[in-house]
Amino acid sequence: MEETTVTAIYKTLLIIPCFLLLSTTSFADQLWPMTVGMCMEYHKQDSSTPPVEWTTLLKVAEEVTINSKTYFRIKRWNYNPPISNTDYAEIFVRSTEDKLYAFFGREVLVMQIAPVGTTWYFKEGECSPGLFDYQVVKISSNEGITVPYGTFDVAYGAENYGIRNCVPPFPYITPFWYNYFVPGIGLAKEVDYLLDFDKYPFLTAPTIQELVRFIDKCVFIGQNPVIGTGTTIKRGVEVGDNCEIADGVTLNRDVTAGNNFKVGSNTIINQDVTICDDVELGDDVIIDKNVVIGSNVSIGNATVIGKNSTIGDTYCGTSSNITIGQGVVIGQQVTVGINSEVCPLEVIPASANVSGVVGNCP
Repeated sequence: MEETTVTAIYKTLLIIPCFLLLSTTSFADQLWPMTVGMCMEYHKQDSSTPPVEWTTLLKVAEEVTINSKTYFRIKRWNYNPPISNTDYAEIFVRSTEDKLYAFFGREVLVMQIAPVGTTWYFKEGECSPGLFDYQVVKISSNEGITVPYGTFDVAYGAENYGIRNCVPPFPYITPFWYNYFVPGIGLAKEVDYLLDFDKYPFLTAPTIQELVRFIDKCVFIGQNPVIGTGTTIKRGVEVGDNCEIADGVTLNRDVTAGNNFKVGSNTIINQDVTICDDVELGDDVIIDKNVVIGSNVSIGNATVIGKNSTIGDTYCGTSSNITIGQGVVIGQQVTVGINSEVCPLEVIPASANVSGVVGNCP
C-alpha cells in the first residue's frame, strides 16, 4: 500500500498504517538484526479488566559510529490514546550473533544467548558521589513463545531489575521486568512490573508488550498533531511534535519534518525532502524532490522550489532565519543562504546562490 489518506481533522494522534510486512521467519544471523528504516510494531496492554491497550513503535533511524563501533539509533514512540500523548525515547544498540549491546555513555551488555542462570550487571549511573545505580540481568528461561507476529520454538527470557543505592531502603531493589528475545528476530515480548505510576497512575502491573509485525518505512507523527481532512501521508514520513498540517496536503515518501512544522492547505512536498524545526509553509506550495530546508524558515503561498535545492543551513540545530515571499519560483539546485529574504513573485534561476535580500520587498 503506497499511501494513506487522512480524513480525520484535529485528531490527537495518528499512526498511518501504510505497512509492508516482512517474513515471519528469522532474516539475519544476529540476535537482533536491523536495517535503517525498519520499524517494529508492538501491542501493549496492562493487567486491568478491561485492559488499557496502546501501540509501541520502534524505528531504526540511522547508523552511527561511536568509539569506532557501529550502532543503530532506535527511536521509540508509545502511542497511548488513554493519555492523549506520545512517549518518546531513543537508544543506541548494536547486535552480534549472540549478544546485544547498548551505549549509555559507555557500552554495556544488555542481552545475550547464554545458559539459564547466567547473570551479569552493569552500572546505570552515579546517583551520588561514589554511589552507583546498577541493573542486574539474569537469563531466566529458554522456551517457546507465541506473540501476534508468530510462534517461536526458542526464546531467551531475561529477568531484569535495578539496584538503587540512593533510594531508601538502602539499597532499593526495583520490581522486575522480563524481556524475551528470539534469535534472528530480536525483542519479541516484554513483561514489565516496573511502572512509572506518577506518569501512568491508571495502569495496573504488569504491562505486556508483544511483537505484532515488522514495517518497511513506517509513518511517525509526534505529539500534539493537528491534521486536516484530505491529507495524504505516504510511507516513510516522519514529523515531529506540534505539527499543524492543513487540508489537502500531500507528504510524499521519506519526507522528514521537525518540530513545530506548519503547512498550509493543498501544499505538495515530494519525496526525500528534509525540513528542520520551526518551518512554516503557506498554501499551495510545491517542493520538489531532494530539497533540504533549514530551521526557522517561512515560505509564502504558491511558492515553487525545484529539486536538489538547499534553503538555509543543512544543520538543523542552526537557525537559518529565511523568509521567502508569496509566488516565488526557485529553480533546481539553488542554494539560499542564512538570513536571506526572497521577495514576492521573484524567480530564482537554476543553480543560483542566493544571499541577502532579493527583489523589492514591501
